[in-house]
Amino acid sequence: MKIEISIDKVKLEALKCYLPEETNVSELLQAVAESATSKELDKLYVRHVPKAVREFLTKKEESK
Repeated sequence: MKIEISIDKVKLEALKCYLPEETNVSELLQAVAESATSKELDKLYVRHVPKAVREFLTKKEESK
């Protein structure tokens, strides 16, 4: 799945000014976005997928 986000240009430029020069801003932002998205998807999964189904899927994955 591909997700696009919008970033305020002024804030992005300020961030680039204050991060170390060797920092790859695109890679950093991608890592931060992926981490945050993963955490939120885990919360949604736990909230909406019944516990019995989650346990079944976990056991199924472990038996591979």
